[in-house]
Amino acid sequence: MKLGRTNTGDPTDYIDLFDFCRLLNKNCRIPKIQTSCGRVMKTADQFVIRSGFKGQDMKNSHGVSIYLPMKNISSLYKKLDFAKDTVWEQFLRAL
Repeated sequence: MKLGRTNTGDPTDYIDLFDFCRLLNKNCRIPKIQTSCGRVMKTADQFVIRSGFKGQDMKNSHGVSIYLPMKNISSLYKKLDFAKDTVWEQFLRAL
């Protein structure tokens, strides 16, 4: 899977969560991951009332971004409640 194809916002350390899950679901053959991606996409569809995009590069944006740095994880990130309450930081380190 090429993460470069995932929509990025500004700054580029954030990606569109729905599009990331869509690409992961499409390119990963692990059923548990596919199921989780489907749940994330369904949830995003339920709480995003309306979304839009500007320019063809952002056509797959769905209105929810998530931190996914391409180089270094900010030292401040681990202090956030989201980082403490989820395994996202572990995922970032593994990636």
